[in-house]
This record gives sequence, structure tokens and C-alpha cells, in this order.
Amino acid sequence: MSLTAALNTALSGLTLAQRALGVTANNITNAGTEGYARKQLEPQTRVVAGQGRGVFDTGPARALDQYLAAELRLQQGRLAAEQEVADALDRAQSLIFGTPGDSEAGLTPSLERLRRSLEGLANTPERAAQRLAVIGAASDLFARLADSGALVQRLRRDLDQEIAVAVGGVNSALSALEQINAAMSRHGPTADLLDQRDRLVADIAREMDVQVHVLSNGTVELHGPGGAPLLDGAPRVVVYRPAANVGSTSSFGAIAVYRAEQLDPASGLPLSGETGAVLVSGGVRAALTPELMGDSVPDADQLISSQITTGRIAGLLGARDDALPRLDDMLGEISLLAMHVLNAAHNAAVAVPPPNRLVGTRTDLAGWSPPDNAGTAYLAVVDRTTNSTLATVAIDVTVASVGDVIAQLNAGLGGLGTAVLNGDGALQIELVDPAHGLALAEGDSVVAFPDPAGRERPAGFAHAFGLNDLIARDPTSGRLALRADIAADPARLATALLDVDPGPPLAATLAGAGDNRGAQALAAALDRPVAVIARGGLPAGAATLGDYVADVTALAARAAASAGERSAAQGALVDALALRHGAVAGVNLDEELARLLQYQQAYAVAARLISVTDELLDELIGIAR
Repeated sequence: MSLTAALNTALSGLTLAQRALGVTANNITNAGTEGYARKQLEPQTRVVAGQGRGVFDTGPARALDQYLAAELRLQQGRLAAEQEVADALDRAQSLIFGTPGDSEAGLTPSLERLRRSLEGLANTPERAAQRLAVIGAASDLFARLADSGALVQRLRRDLDQEIAVAVGGVNSALSALEQINAAMSRHGPTADLLDQRDRLVADIAREMDVQVHVLSNGTVELHGPGGAPLLDGAPRVVVYRPAANVGSTSSFGAIAVYRAEQLDPASGLPLSGETGAVLVSGGVRAALTPELMGDSVPDADQLISSQITTGRIAGLLGARDDALPRLDDMLGEISLLAMHVLNAAHNAAVAVPPPNRLVGTRTDLAGWSPPDNAGTAYLAVVDRTTNSTLATVAIDVTVASVGDVIAQLNAGLGGLGTAVLNGDGALQIELVDPAHGLALAEGDSVVAFPDPAGRERPAGFAHAFGLNDLIARDPTSGRLALRADIAADPARLATALLDVDPGPPLAATLAGAGDNRGAQALAAALDRPVAVIARGGLPAGAATLGDYVADVTALAARAAASAGERSAAQGALVDALALRHGAVAGVNLDEELARLLQYQQAYAVAARLISVTDELLDELIGIAR
């Protein structure tokens, strides 16, 4: 080998060692940078005419297992989905049912306070303090139920807003990826550009599932679920507009992909007549949920169908459209169950002194069905001071129509009072003399107004018409609450019973304020099993209020715990894959420092070879002179 060849060989080694030192220093600097893949030089022997002439390299290459990186990206998307569902259920569980060790929070303690207050009222019905305790406990229970339902909807609203934020993040990443593709087209797929590309793809995959196609020049094309194009030469735009208000019947918009020219530049929304590739259909709730919504089955076009299966958006959708609506279903059933059993007992009882007017809460009377009705109820007109009976009316509930019921009432009342359908369409009975009161007894009456959701809950006459309800729906807010006039006047609590002798002759007797049988019936109502429909994972059947609350509490806790366990298991898988990925692509500072010493020594040796070769050349030049 000539001295010139030796000098060139040493220079190539010096250059390679210098570049390797720079690559190693860059690795050390980026040891904590997320998404950074370790760079390494791959020296190649330069061969000229069959002889080695030093070394060269093709530039820094990434130490990366593409298949492992793709699997890690997929599992991270699944983890993000599981975490969102687990977080939503955990928040709902702690806010609605309380945390372990908190004996005062949650629905069960509220129900127990109502039970204790009703038992106290049954023992001393004449005491005002006991009546106030019942009013406070009942108000607290239904306020907690209403607030719990409102909390679920607030959580759903927050999740809906998060979906919009996540969609915005996807669009930002797609725009940045388009710039990376343009840079690769100009400069080629450098290691740093590839790092940025993969980091952006991972960001999108954490939000939603995505299919990645790497082209020969290093640029990528992305497709979303169902093959919807996200980036194919130019980025598409994912469009979602969150709902302005969120309730149990709120309809959410679709998530769809559009070309930029299909959108209004000012609003970012699709132009009139433009359609995009739908990733998530619009609707009320998830198509996965078989339970009933409220009191009716949603139409098929009201159900949300999603093609997004992984990523934060999938988890947010799952919590917003399936997990939380299931919980809301069960809370709604608790409210309706509590209202039913308490109203049944209260309608069968009488306040002392009895009221002068009764106004029903049922306004839809079209379902009156004589073949399904049976028995007789009784209405007595009594002196509010002495409780002496002035008149007693037998009410046959098998008559052909509600009009016939009203006719019976008016005939029996004579000149003492009137029965009409008021302006709201509800039955109203009112006495002429304010010194007289109305007392009802259900007798053996059974009125089967239809339940739209399929609950089989026949009621007595007074209960069916809601003539003496304890719990009513607020006409303004729609919330279930203690009837306003009872909340204002505890004396209106019905604690006595009307005794009826069907005769002949027909006679009725109302005892005094010490009659506690109505109060006892109210306390016993909490343990009365009635029909419930399948809601949120609980099957149809018969349940007491206490048992149903306990079942809902246990099911909500189990759902939150199961979601947390799934998230933890998925997190363990991601950690294992990240560890393996880090072993290949991560920066090990000890190894990099060892390489730094190695390249430093190689640099010094190459520099020494150059120095020696230079000395030999000087000697040859001197000899030639």
C-alpha cells in the first residue's frame, strides 16, 4: 500500500470516528426524549480494485424494530381506551356512591336515613319533629338521586368535550405529518425525520386506530377505521362538533373525515351537501346497549355505531355512550321504584286533618282499560275537626271510561263537592265547604294503566290517578321531589287509614292523629318487592327498593373495579413491550459512554496514523532532495 493510500485510509477512519462521536453525543443528549430512537453508524469497507481503501458509512441509522414499534403503538392505543373508561367509571363511582370508609355518602345511607325517619313517624305520628325528619330524609334521597343523574350527564358532557379535543389533536398531527412527508420528498428519509414521523403516527394512534402504509421514499399514508383516508398526498380533516347540552336523550353528532375543500374555512364545518367518510355515526347512545332508554326503546337510527375501536376516542365514546348511560339507566330505575312504592303507600293513607281538595298527577288517561281493572275504591267526606263521616262513595273501577268514574264521584258527592278533569287533564276532586275533608281508601281496587317500558305494576284507584302522591315530578325541572305542598306543610303527610265497612249500609270511619297505620305502611313500603325492568346490566324481575339500591351500588363498584383491572392488565402489557422496545431503540447511557471511549480511541489511532504517514512522507521528500 502506498503512503498516499495509507493517508487516505487513515483520514476515512478519522472522519468516521468523528461522525460516530457526534452521533453518540446526540444519543446521550436525547436519552430522555420521548419517541427518540437510538442512532448508530454502520461502517462499510471501501474497496477499490479489490483492495481495502478505508471505511465509509451511509449516515446514521435508527436502531429500531419496526414490527415491535407497530405492536407497541397498537397496545398503547388499547391502553388509552381502557384508561378513559376506567377513569370515567371511577369518578362516577366515587361521586355518586361514595368512597370506601365514607359511611354517610352515597345512596344507601340516604335510603337508611329515610327508613329510620319513617319508622320514627310510625311510632309517634302526631309529633311534628318526626314529620320534619321524614320530609328532610325523603327530600335528601330524591335530591341525591336527581343530582346523581345530573352528575352522570355532566361527566358525559366532559367526555364529549374531550372527544372534540382529541379530534383536534388528530388533525394537528395529520397537518404536521404532511409537512414531514414534504420534507422527506425533498431531503430523503433522514433518521431525524423518521423519528418525527413515527412520533406523530404514535400520537394519532393514541387517539384512534390507524393503518400506516410506508412508501419507498419514507413518506406515509394513513387510513382510519374502515379504510377511511386520513393522509394520502394531502391531509384530510376529521370533523366533530360537541353537543351544546347533554342529557339522557341528547343526540350527538357524527365524527367524519372530509377533504379540506369540503369545509367552510370560517367555521371548519362541512359545506352544505358535502358528505364525508363516517367514523362514528350520530345518535343518542351506543348501539351496543340492549337496555331501554328512559321509558322507550330508541329507534335504530338513534343509536350510535362506532368504527373506532382503540385509542382515547374509543374509550371516551365507550364511556359517554355505553358505560355511563347504563349507570344512568339504573339510577333512573331507582328513582321510579322509590316513587312507586312511596306513592302507593301514601295514596292508600290519609292525612289528619284530611285535605279539602285532591288533584291527581296523572294527565295521560288514555290507557284506561276496564278488562284489566278490578275491585272497588272508596272516598269519604269527613268533618276536618271531628273526623265524623258525612258521606261515603264507592268507586267501581271496572266502568267503561274515566268519564264514568267522574260520574260516580259526582253522584256520590251530591252537593258536597265536584269531580272534574282539570285543564291539565288530571282528575280533581274538590269540596264546597272548606271545613270538610276528603279521605280515600284503595279497597280492593286494581287499575292497570299501561307502563310504556313494560313494568307490571298495577295500582289502586288513588295511586293510579296520583290523587295523594308523596313524590311528584317538578313541572319546571323535571326532577322527582317531595310534593311541594307537603314539603311546605308537614301536616299533609298521610299517616292514618280510612276504615270502610262495605255494608250494607256502606260506612267509613277515620281515626284521629294518633292512627299510625298509614305511617307504618310507608315504612313497610321500602321492603315491598315490585317489578323492575332490565337496566344497565341488572335483569328484569321483582326487587325491594333497598335490595335494588344495593345491587346498583355493587354493580357500579364491580364495573369500576373491572375497568381498572383491565386497564392495569393492559398497562402491564404495554410496559413489557416498552421495555423490549427500549432495549432495542432506547439509549443506554453506560453503553453510549463506552462507545464514546471506543470512538475516542479510534479517533486517536487514526490521527496517529496520519501523523506517522506525514512523517514518512517528509522523510521521502527529504531523500529526494
